[in-house]
Order: sequence, then C-alpha cells, then structure tokens
Amino acid sequence: MTELEKNVLELVAQAFNKDVAEIGLDTAFKDDLAASSLVMVSLIANIEEELDVMIPISEAAKFKTVADLTAAVAAEV
Repeated sequence: MTELEKNVLELVAQAFNKDVAEIGLDTAFKDDLAASSLVMVSLIANIEEELDVMIPISEAAKFKTVADLTAAVAAEV
C-alpha cells in the first residue's frame, strides 16, 4: 500500500468515524459506509486541505469506492 493510499484511508476513516482497519480500498461509500453527499463534500474538503490537491466537488458522486477517490487524488498530486 502506498503512502497516498494510507493517507486517504485515514481521512476516510476519520470522516466516517471508523477505525482505519475497517476501511479498505474496496470499501464502497454508499453500500458499506452509507455516505451522504454532505459527508462526501466534507471528506473531499479535508483531503484537499491535508494533501494539498484540488478535486472538483462535482466529482464526489462519481466515487463509488475508496479506490476511486484515491485514483482521483493521485491524478492531482
């Protein structure tokens, strides 16, 4: 697992009040975490701040899994 993947997993775990061990790259935002659009927007804002990247909020609905989000972050680094 890359450092970027670890960082994203930690931020996802924080956003959903989960232990990082409960979150994996294949974790689905909707099915596994019951993610609301508000939580996703907050998560993206935290990722932008912590990792110094820009991810359009309009992209939030496109992220089905943590891997999808991680790929988008990687493309911006």
